[in-house]
Amino acid sequence: MAATPGSIGAGAPAKCAHSACNCAAPKGQRFCSEYCEKLSRSGSAAHTDCDCGHPPCKKR
Repeated sequence: MAATPGSIGAGAPAKCAHSACNCAAPKGQRFCSEYCEKLSRSGSAAHTDCDCGHPPCKKR
């Protein structure tokens, strides 16, 4: 996927698409984990906390 104006540049990790998550998503993926993907698909993305278990979210 090529970078477009206003998008994250090449080489920069994209943030997980789950709104409450602070993690970077692996290259080519929208979510950092199945946990975040399932919550987003279930409509639970409005939560204020993320329990994916990765260090950026554990620090909260």
